[in-house]
Amino acid sequence: MASVDSFASRPGWSAWKGINVNVHQAGVCTPTHAFASTIGNVPGAGPDDALEMILAVMK
Repeated sequence: MASVDSFASRPGWSAWKGINVNVHQAGVCTPTHAFASTIGNVPGAGPDDALEMILAVMK
């Protein structure tokens, strides 16, 4: 599973994840791109799942 720390350790990259009223969010910024993901109303989902969605798109 991806972690915020693994993205943030790359030069010029940053990442975050959070929860806002049962909506799980994550974001990753690279020197040239910004990615964001939101998951809502999915039983068992969490912020890590939102981060994994970003990783899948980046591959």
